[in-house]
Amino acid sequence: ELLGVGEVGVDDDFFLLGGDSILSIQVVSRARAAGLALSPRDLFRHPTVAALAANAGTASTIAGTEPVEGEVALTPVQHWFLDPNPPHAGHFDQSVLVETPGEVDPQALRRALTALWTHHDALRATFTTGPDGTWRQHCAPADAPAPDLLEVCEPGADASGTEFRLDTGPLLSARLVRSHPARLRLTVHHLAVDGVSWRVLLEDLETAYRQAVEGRPLRLPARTSSLREWTRRLSVHTAAGGFADQRAHWAAVTRHSAAPLPVDGDGGNTAADLRAVTVRLDRERTDALLRAVPGVYRTRIDDVLLTALGQVLAEWTGRRTVAIGLEGHGREDRLFDGLDLSRTVGWFTSLFPVALDVPDVSDGDWGTALKSVKEQLRAVPDRGLGYGALRHLARDERFAAAPEPGISFNYLGRFDWSDDGAALVRAVPGGLGGAEAPGTERPYLLDVIARVEDGRLEIGWYYSTGLHREHTVSALADAMLRALEEIVAHCAEPGAGGRTPADFPLARLDQAAVDRIVGDGRAVEDVYPLTPMQAGMLFHSLLDPDGYTYVNQVQLVLTGVTDPHALAEAWQHTVDANPALRTRLSWQDTAEPVQVVQRRAAVPVAHHDWTDRPAEQVERDTAQLLAEDREAGLDLGAAPLMRLSLVRLSPARVRVVWTFHHVLLDGWSAAQVFDEVCERYAALTAGRRPEPAERAPFGAFLRWLSEQDQAQ
Repeated sequence: ELLGVGEVGVDDDFFLLGGDSILSIQVVSRARAAGLALSPRDLFRHPTVAALAANAGTASTIAGTEPVEGEVALTPVQHWFLDPNPPHAGHFDQSVLVETPGEVDPQALRRALTALWTHHDALRATFTTGPDGTWRQHCAPADAPAPDLLEVCEPGADASGTEFRLDTGPLLSARLVRSHPARLRLTVHHLAVDGVSWRVLLEDLETAYRQAVEGRPLRLPARTSSLREWTRRLSVHTAAGGFADQRAHWAAVTRHSAAPLPVDGDGGNTAADLRAVTVRLDRERTDALLRAVPGVYRTRIDDVLLTALGQVLAEWTGRRTVAIGLEGHGREDRLFDGLDLSRTVGWFTSLFPVALDVPDVSDGDWGTALKSVKEQLRAVPDRGLGYGALRHLARDERFAAAPEPGISFNYLGRFDWSDDGAALVRAVPGGLGGAEAPGTERPYLLDVIARVEDGRLEIGWYYSTGLHREHTVSALADAMLRALEEIVAHCAEPGAGGRTPADFPLARLDQAAVDRIVGDGRAVEDVYPLTPMQAGMLFHSLLDPDGYTYVNQVQLVLTGVTDPHALAEAWQHTVDANPALRTRLSWQDTAEPVQVVQRRAAVPVAHHDWTDRPAEQVERDTAQLLAEDREAGLDLGAAPLMRLSLVRLSPARVRVVWTFHHVLLDGWSAAQVFDEVCERYAALTAGRRPEPAERAPFGAFLRWLSEQDQAQ
């Protein structure tokens, strides 16, 4: 439903289907409502339904869910806005226009709006300055008398902009126009809301309005961690030096922020001078951008958009390193145990600069550019959260005085909203809008804002008429659109594809090693380091000239097996289901040996029918088979590191010779593999679905191991 895909398989990757970080928060919210313990970090680590099911648990206790009353520390982005003491601080809002299915009951809508104001702390916030000139945020108690949040008017009434009183509130207003159908404009001061918050507010407004119309008690979904709990944890983490090791990274990036952008004039740069050029990608290419392109280089939509934007800026400025101010959702609750911000309303946005080294694509090599930009974005620590914390909470002078890049970029995700069965929110045409006082100084010369609406990627380029001509900005916007079209075409080519070091973080490879080991990546699922025990086994195996060291040969006779080919199929299905059994080793192409998980590894099976042979011959032939099998050894560089010989001794008896390398399995694991093979064989021959024991993949253990304190 969230992805807009008709069918999702249990092994389909969320991000390769067009998922992004904003959608991941919505997935988490719905999972928690269903009683599952899930976080955005879990979705990034386990992006398939099957992997999530194996790792998700029941919802645990969430910290800081009680209603907030009293002072709340500012988020870094609230500091960014308020600390300069903007002259028109009350006029900085976001709004949506809601298309309703018909007439709207004003009294029911008032009750629903009051429920939102009561339920979401940020809507009850006010902002004042203290004697020392610093800004403070204060939340009214949830049981405080609610203000009238709704204005009802007739068509044609004056629709002047909203300016909020920050010191008294409220920071939410609604305007209902009695047209046919009715139109509802919701406006919230940006200090209290961000893009993720709007999705929560619209869902809750629909729920509360439906309950009010039906005469039911108004009950909204359970609260998640409060803004106060988040700012408290973030402040403590910052004060304890939690982001101190990021200073060198941000210092290197901000050195590029002062590089000037070309301008056409030296006029003003205020909201009054603001104009926009908007370009749109067609539906077919947008669909490819969201669903086909991600799998080619394991990119996310931001990687692709910034690759295109980076190329445009590099050609325009003549610099291959371009500075861009980015916005992230900022809800990095994975940093702290027990936090869940998936349904928390507030302004959490993280603002941070990147300095992208953009490869030249004059030869059409978009693959190299995509991989390079992807790796640079993955290298941003904590998705940029630390920059705002160091700048506004730690008050690090190096960053407090750092200039903003000349251009900003923000991807808002998909703002498609269509619900034919809605009681109130049937659609949100135009998506999310905003307004500022005319005299407000703009922090950037250019703002590039992308979103997907009505199945099309829309990119708005916002500029000042005092600095740039429309022709200049239109040329930039068109160039970015052409770049995206070229990327879509490139990714559709048969030879396109590849992986990057970020796809295999445990292996710690460089790009050249990744290219050598996995090629275009289509045949490789993952790459891990070896455990110390595995490394020792590899070392001794390579020293053995006969190749016998650590090669295990298991033989057993199974009674009741009437179909050896079905047994071989059960073994293959077991290998298909367990990544460890599809693993090979690589030691010649890397500084340290690694294990490579293939997507597919066909088990070599030799079938023998000895049903007509006398017992003495069977005994001799078995000895010869075992000797020849052992003599063959195993190629550690080819998956799977096992093979089978299935010898039919009678209509219901089969001798199994299973040869595998100890680097793959220990004794306990070998028994687990055999149990699963037996279960799958029984299911195949009985025509039922197999029910093997659930187990976490070996890679999950290695990830856990990498997160432990190695000094303990």
